[in-house]
Amino acid sequence: MPLKYFKNNHEGGFLRLTLVHPKDRYNHQAHTRNAWRWSCWSYGEENCPNRGAKECGNDERGRRYKQQVTIPPVFPDGLYILGFAWYGGTGWQGTYWSCAEVRIKGGPLQKSYQPQFVNHRDGRCQNNANALGQCTREPCKRRVRWGPPQELKTGGGRARSARARCGGSGRRRGRKPPTRGGLQTGERRCAHRREAVAAQ
Repeated sequence: MPLKYFKNNHEGGFLRLTLVHPKDRYNHQAHTRNAWRWSCWSYGEENCPNRGAKECGNDERGRRYKQQVTIPPVFPDGLYILGFAWYGGTGWQGTYWSCAEVRIKGGPLQKSYQPQFVNHRDGRCQNNANALGQCTREPCKRRVRWGPPQELKTGGGRARSARARCGGSGRRRGRKPPTRGGLQTGERRCAHRREAVAAQ
């Protein structure tokens, strides 16, 4: 799906996406566990079709960003909160958060998924902070540098463990299998259930 967001005259930093149950929309740990995609914020810059605030915010040049996003196939059908975090902006920005309700429906379900770092420059993004919480006030006067998100620095670039709950209702269905990394469904029989629903 296309993800479009305002440039608002800003550049640099990281964009992190998460998916959580609606009741966990304000749960920081839940978003951390279910983070599944990192990218450079300043990717996919394009002209806004119209220069109005609805499509372009307040960008002086009439530009915005657009990325193509694929939802990981480990989230069963249901209503979720798509979490959007921008941090490390090179204009001394702090951390910005947003979210949207999304409904996932259809398609086969996998048992696991390795979170991804995409749309970068040789594995790096220009930033003044490489982790959430490093800049809590503005202006955040830190040295601008190039590098990956802090979450992906350990383990040779592999994301740390994150798990997806089985079922859009947010209820656990049985025990979760142990994992050393990546998002996982609650248990294998949920994949069978998902495939049966998608086939109807």
